[in-house]
Amino acid sequence: RKEEMIRDSPPKKRKTDNSRLDRVENPTSGHLTQRSRTWFSAVFLSYYQNQNIVESGEEWDLFLEKMREDLPTSFRLHTIGQYENIMKEQLHAHFVGNEDMLQVEVDGQTIDIDPLLSLSWYPDQVAWEIPIYKKAMRRSPIFKKFKAFLHNESESGRLSRQEVVSMIPPLFLDIQRDHKVLDICAAPGSKTGQLIEFLCENDRETRGILIANDANVSRCHMLSHRIKYLPTSGIIVSNFEGQNFPALPYIDNDGNENVLLFDRILCDVPCTGDGTIRKAPRAAAKWYEKGGMNLHPLQLSITKRAIELLEVGGVIVYSTCSMNPIENEAVVAEILRNYKGAMELLDVSEQYIDFIRRPGLKTWKVSHKKKFIEEYDPEFSLDRSLFAPTDEENEAFHLERCMRVYPHLQNTGAFFIAVLKKNEIVEQHGSLSSLQTGHLKIVDEVPKKVKRGYPKNFKENPHSSVKEEDHQEIISCMKLYNENFQDILNFDNLVQRSSGKVMTVHLVNDLVKSILLYPYPDEESKKILRIINAGERVFQQDASRSIKWRFCAETVYKYARNVNGRILTLSHEDFTKLLLAKDGEFFRNLSESVAQQVELFGSGHCVCKVESDTSSNGLVFVAFRGGVSINLFIPKNQRISLRNIFLSENYEFVNPEETKK
Repeated sequence: RKEEMIRDSPPKKRKTDNSRLDRVENPTSGHLTQRSRTWFSAVFLSYYQNQNIVESGEEWDLFLEKMREDLPTSFRLHTIGQYENIMKEQLHAHFVGNEDMLQVEVDGQTIDIDPLLSLSWYPDQVAWEIPIYKKAMRRSPIFKKFKAFLHNESESGRLSRQEVVSMIPPLFLDIQRDHKVLDICAAPGSKTGQLIEFLCENDRETRGILIANDANVSRCHMLSHRIKYLPTSGIIVSNFEGQNFPALPYIDNDGNENVLLFDRILCDVPCTGDGTIRKAPRAAAKWYEKGGMNLHPLQLSITKRAIELLEVGGVIVYSTCSMNPIENEAVVAEILRNYKGAMELLDVSEQYIDFIRRPGLKTWKVSHKKKFIEEYDPEFSLDRSLFAPTDEENEAFHLERCMRVYPHLQNTGAFFIAVLKKNEIVEQHGSLSSLQTGHLKIVDEVPKKVKRGYPKNFKENPHSSVKEEDHQEIISCMKLYNENFQDILNFDNLVQRSSGKVMTVHLVNDLVKSILLYPYPDEESKKILRIINAGERVFQQDASRSIKWRFCAETVYKYARNVNGRILTLSHEDFTKLLLAKDGEFFRNLSESVAQQVELFGSGHCVCKVESDTSSNGLVFVAFRGGVSINLFIPKNQRISLRNIFLSENYEFVNPEETKK
């Protein structure tokens, strides 16, 4: 009875001693990892050996050995914004091919390290990896510098610290600029950032939409903060339970009422996370046998809801960071069984062939009362969806088309991915409206249970068009930069959140605007629309200044090419002086060119453009021109990062955390 209780219940929290770590060097592989004394319970080992996720014997031992090692350090450069080329230049100038990074001295012993390399299967050489664990970076000056670089640029929104396997699912969505995309379980937002980059390829504005959704309102706010450096007018951050995501009504370009259906949906569903044990060893201690079975209904309901919201011909990528077939193939098999030909599991084996993966499982076992059951039997009072398909079903389902990623294949975490296509209309349900279209019925449906992180009373103000007085003021201020600014930017698509004094204005595209401003029959209906954020920040109010509205720092680069008034061109030397100045720099300390330019316009906000060269690449910033000085509007963390970039020969790479200390 005691053993049965251990199997069926989550384990109690254990106190962990993080100092009990053994270092592992493998000179032949060029890896320096940190082997934690990760404890795998007998139940864990027995469960996965019975599932035959890898071959027994030598491969099983190699799999477990790799699971006990820390992950390599990996990251992805952002391809939206004005820093992409600069980041690549910095990476190659300081770290790629740096001989000092090929060796590290630990406890008096010199260890050879494999070089920093881009991932061959990821497009445009923006994903990178080096096989060294985080704590080892503190042992060597060059790696300490590299760690500070990663921290600075991550905080500044120029790269994402992201696990390699986490980068895979968005690639298989094959997103185009005009697609309508839903990330149904989006937080913390690394994959959402990839989706934005694919929608806005080559930094061109999307004609479609991306809705990044999460059930936890706190994580939604964290997500909004994370993607603010990837600005797009086609983004909405929402707070719905994935299984109850509403069918959002909008008015199309022809003036017809319609319901938003998506071309692509990413279902990176909640899971037990045992594939992340290398990154979070405590996941091994938290693992229990019934965890996958407990999450299986939620995973299934989220995926079914996604299918209902998918256009015919659309694609869903279902993914988890779990190795458990109950959370993976069992969910996919039930989807294929339930929709009987309307959904197809796609064969993507010819895509990204440099990324090594294993086929999905066709058979697995369900653990019940200390026994492993292979075939469904009503006597056990277990759902049919938990069990492997019959032989006949296996011939139709092709579960081998699923993808399994294991740590020992390419030194990554474990992951599961399946790509599904919708071939026919399926039975639908939804919420928010009784609206009906030709093939989609929407009925009222409100989540019955309110979970932690999903507040019943949503406190965010709804979006609305910018007030007329603010609208005219913004236009008046922007005409100082370009007399024809109304032809450059669609001022009718400016929206605000606050019902009182508006400090920031967002720009949205036509589709996002139609969703935000849909004419609901009453205010009560509109409250169900749980929108955290939408569009990109474009204008910010500064009522104390002579020019009350200015560009936002994150998006000014998009409009700088159309600015012909109140613009200041800075030389590389002038720009570095402004970076070093804490509270601005006097005109007299800058070049004569600056003094001549500032005479052309009075005090107030302006746009600064750095002369293009190999390092600055024509960067654009917002600044304030005072009576005798000028000050750049650059946040502290970004200012430190830019100092490192422009003064790297004289400056050490400073970590903001260290400056605080």
